[in-house]
Amino acid sequence: MNILFVDDEESIRELFVEFHKSEHSIDLAVNGLEAFEKASNIDYDLIISDISLPKMSGLELIEELRRTGKNSPFIVITGDSDIEIAIKTFRLGAIDFFLKPFKMSALKDRIQKLNINKVDKSEVSLNHIAYFDLSFRLHFSPEIRQVPKFVDHICSHFDYFYYLPKEDLFSIKIVLHELIANAIEHGVGRIKYFEKKAILESGEDYYSRVEDACRKSNEKVLVSIQANEQGFHLTVEDPGEGFDLNSVPNPIENPTRNLVSGRGIFLSRMNIDSITYNEKGNRVEVFKSWSIQKEPIADK
Repeated sequence: MNILFVDDEESIRELFVEFHKSEHSIDLAVNGLEAFEKASNIDYDLIISDISLPKMSGLELIEELRRTGKNSPFIVITGDSDIEIAIKTFRLGAIDFFLKPFKMSALKDRIQKLNINKVDKSEVSLNHIAYFDLSFRLHFSPEIRQVPKFVDHICSHFDYFYYLPKEDLFSIKIVLHELIANAIEHGVGRIKYFEKKAILESGEDYYSRVEDACRKSNEKVLVSIQANEQGFHLTVEDPGEGFDLNSVPNPIENPTRNLVSGRGIFLSRMNIDSITYNEKGNRVEVFKSWSIQKEPIADK
C-alpha cells in the first residue's frame, strides 16, 4: 500500500517508518499543509494523520481533500481532548481512530486487516456489465486467526462492482472483520467483554484464549451477503447467548477503553448506514449504500 503518514513529532514518524517500511511505500508529512500538498498530487491508498497538527489540523486536512475530490481513506490519531473532533472525521470518510498513547503494533495490525488487493480492470471488461447481483451464505469455523482470510474471501466477490470507490471497500472490510471476530469471540467462545479486558491487561495471548474456548464447541458463524448496484446487506449470526447492546462501552463516552470493548460495534456503526440486532443480541444486520450509485442499463 502507498501510505501517507502525518505527524509533527519526528520520533513518531521515525517509529512508523521502522514498523512499516518493509511492507508498504511510506510518505511523510510534518504538518497538515504539507500533507494536503502531497495528497493533492498523489492518490494514496491510505492516509494516517494526527488531529492536532500545525498549519492545518487533521480535520481541516480531510475537509480540504474531500472538497477537492480526493477520497483516500483516513485513519486519525487523537488525544482525549480531541475525541469529539475525531468522531466528526468519520462523517468525512475516516475509517478508524487511535487514541494516544497507542501501540504501533496495534496500528500495524489494523493496516494489515485493511489491505485490499487492487483489481487490474484492464484485464477484464467489467465496465461492460450493467449491474451485478450478489447473494451467498457462508458458515465459518470459529478460527479467530483466520478472520482476515475469511474477509478477503468475501471481498474478492466484489470485483464485479468495478465502480465502487476504495473507501466503500475499506468500510465493508472493517465491518466484516469486526462483526465476524465478535461472533467468534463472544458468540462461540462465550468470552464476555469484561473478561476480554482482563485477559488483555494480564498480558495473556488473547487469540490463544479464544481458540481454546472455541475448541470446546462444534458451532459455527453464519454470514449472509446480499449486494447489488444500490448497496450491501450483511447478516452475521452466532450460536451464543447474545448480549445487551446497552452494556457495551461507548468509545465516545469512555475513550480510554476504545481499544478493548465496544470498538467493533462502534466502528461498524460509523462505517455503514444502519445496524440492527435481534432481541437476543446474537444476530446483527447491517446495510450500506454505495457512495457512488450505478444505474443499470435499461432493457431494450
